[in-house]
Amino acid sequence: MKKILLSLIFVFLVFNSVYAEKLFSVTDDAIYYSNNLGQGWNAIYVESIGSAHYTDMCFSRRSKTMYLSTTEGILKSSDGGTNWSKIHFGRGSVFRTVKSSLDGADVIYALSSTGLYVTVNGGQNWKSLSLPSSQIFFIAPFYNSGIIYAAGNNGVYLSNNGGKDWKRIGGKKILSSNITDISANPFNPSQLYLATDKGLFYTPDKGVTWKDRTISRDDYILTQKIFWVTDNVLYVIDSDVKEYGRSYLRLTVDGGKRWTTLACQDEITLFAVDPSNSYFICYFGNEPVMYGTEENVKASFVHTSTNRGKDWKKIQNIVTFYGTKYLYVRPW
Repeated sequence: MKKILLSLIFVFLVFNSVYAEKLFSVTDDAIYYSNNLGQGWNAIYVESIGSAHYTDMCFSRRSKTMYLSTTEGILKSSDGGTNWSKIHFGRGSVFRTVKSSLDGADVIYALSSTGLYVTVNGGQNWKSLSLPSSQIFFIAPFYNSGIIYAAGNNGVYLSNNGGKDWKRIGGKKILSSNITDISANPFNPSQLYLATDKGLFYTPDKGVTWKDRTISRDDYILTQKIFWVTDNVLYVIDSDVKEYGRSYLRLTVDGGKRWTTLACQDEITLFAVDPSNSYFICYFGNEPVMYGTEENVKASFVHTSTNRGKDWKKIQNIVTFYGTKYLYVRPW
């Protein structure tokens, strides 16, 4: 009886942790959040950011703090996203992305058009790091080991000492490709996935060797985004470049040796996964609406799954966010 009671308590806690997710949707100039899995949305207004546009968001699970990059600086929220303050603003450069350390350290990295910055005290002080190129658009940082991956128009680079020195990694095929995303294993900084216009590539040893992990051999289907959640669980979004709006959501639970294409009801416009719970995933989807014999309107829906895409719950998104670029799941 005691074992049954403990099992029921465990199921209750897991169920409630799964359904406690808070979703964030970010446009160029607005932030929206939902605490009921997309059934309703509320706008968050951030004062005094001028003409800045939002570019990315990240979370520090240790301090339960959120960071938001804009074209003019970095914002911080310590209350779950209700209030925001400027912590690194007006530096005269465009901030492209903000990332938390993948190893769980309470350390934040901000990538701008002029450099890479790191803070270890919640944004009170920032240290400028070197970059191998001015054309860097993606980073995957690990503070404790000093490993940082950086990628952009000139290839992919590795630093083993926290950004002091860099070396280019990748073979001839990778160096001549256009990189669309990178994602490193949060439990093993030696492992990296690289999405390019020439395929999906994987290195188990910081770029010494590479394996071609391209999922589809159709030249028109390319991997656009990679989400590495746990040691062996990854999601990727593949897009059909010849058929606009056609996307595929793939899942692997063995590090990329085998992939499953998940059944999605509508075309995927944005996707997010809970960084602390690989079973909870969601996406924004568009469904054509017929008026007579014409298909001229698209309705937006939020799709959520608590079992890695085996089953989906579909909710009509009453609020349509014009220009929505990003979707996130807050991991607490």
